[in-house]
Amino acid sequence: MSLRTSTIGLHTGKVFLSAASPALTEAFRSAQIQASDRDPTTFSMTFQLKRTDLGSDYELLLGSTFSAYSRVCLTANTAKQNYVLLDGLITSTEVTQGGGNTPDTIVVSGRDLTAAMDMHEKSIPWPCMNDSAVVLALLAQYAVYGLVPITVPTVFSASQGPGEVTQQQRGTDFQHISSLASKNGYIFRVIPGSAPGLNYAYFGPSLRNVQRFVASVCPTLNAASFPMGNVESIKFKTNHEAPTMYGGMVMDVVDQTSALMPIASIPGLLLPPFATVPAIIQNMPWTHFKLMEESTVDPIQGMVLAQGRSDASSEKTVEVNGTVDVERYGGVLTAPGIVSVRGAGHTNDGKYLVTGVNSDITPEHFKQTFTLNREGVGSTIAAVPPSVT
Repeated sequence: MSLRTSTIGLHTGKVFLSAASPALTEAFRSAQIQASDRDPTTFSMTFQLKRTDLGSDYELLLGSTFSAYSRVCLTANTAKQNYVLLDGLITSTEVTQGGGNTPDTIVVSGRDLTAAMDMHEKSIPWPCMNDSAVVLALLAQYAVYGLVPITVPTVFSASQGPGEVTQQQRGTDFQHISSLASKNGYIFRVIPGSAPGLNYAYFGPSLRNVQRFVASVCPTLNAASFPMGNVESIKFKTNHEAPTMYGGMVMDVVDQTSALMPIASIPGLLLPPFATVPAIIQNMPWTHFKLMEESTVDPIQGMVLAQGRSDASSEKTVEVNGTVDVERYGGVLTAPGIVSVRGAGHTNDGKYLVTGVNSDITPEHFKQTFTLNREGVGSTIAAVPPSVT
């Protein structure tokens, strides 16, 4: 499936991927993909259905291509780079009978490989294992999907000895990993790799400064007018209520004195900074403050929780929404990712986190709507280059 300057590829399989058959590729009509920096990627794909020679059934429904939890992968090859847009599992199908000039179609929907982790609830102990070790053990079960774990040790893990705690999992693997991520101020995301069949399972803090293959650097968004600009629309919004500090009193359970100790997050600790004027500092003394609900964690763990929540709220201060035509943009926006904006003035230029991308793909066009975020205004880059790849 070829556009003017890019090619869309399709791979399918039950567990291992292979190139889709010519009949399936020819039947492809559209795809919608919703990706974010924190939630699982979801998708829906539409294919045209044709009857068999005997007319008793549809050709595409005779095999296992669209069976429950079959795997599907969509790629885009541009002049500069190859992208894996989606690698997920089918969770539902919907067949629509056409009429007149409207053909019969099937819509297959699903989510990324976290669907495999979210099928079976369990009640099992994890003795003598800290948070990071539990995550690694859970992810090892899904190596058959080409899942490569990338875990960052947590402060909880560092402050707990191997024999100090026995965790109890009650729920699916995905629910338990997500719970551990939330407890540590982390995120958990499954991110497609550079080739079909390769995925990274990232368990760690914000994706500002991790490896390029986890949070890719996208081509620069140029907000200038045509023909210099490469975006169809773009707008900037600042939410002064978003940045929030957290604090409270926690019980020092380490030395068993039961003494209450005050803790509070520190403003402006997002590293590397993407804004010269962080709103959480600029807004003082009108910055929001929330009390923590946890009181039975030690002071170090409490500080980590408070700081993680404060940093997450700060990242949502400035929100940028817009649309691009991939053919004109010259690349593909990926979430999670990092992108630079130019042509919008020093206040709005600079680096942003790509926190959401909705892709609309057909054989005729490839368009994306995006959401970018950062902690304040003012570019940390003196002059944003025309292209960052």
